[in-house]
Amino acid sequence: MENQQVSAEEMAAKKQELIASFAEQSEMLEVQLKYETLIADIEEQRLRALVAQMRAAQILAPAPEPKEEGPKEPTAPRTLKKEK
Repeated sequence: MENQQVSAEEMAAKKQELIASFAEQSEMLEVQLKYETLIADIEEQRLRALVAQMRAAQILAPAPEPKEEGPKEPTAPRTLKKEK
């Protein structure tokens, strides 16, 4: 490949072309950012509503009933080891 020299005018033209391209793309990216921010805000509000419903359900739920165990069999009382 040959070493090509780029003139100042060609560099300026390429720079202006890139700036125009980036400006065009940034408009679309700004719209996309606004859209995705709105979607994230909606999801956050849905989550908050769900958490509030869960808390209300926990508050209004009846207390759990204790488990009833069968009658315990009496065991022999434990004693300490006696020294010999």
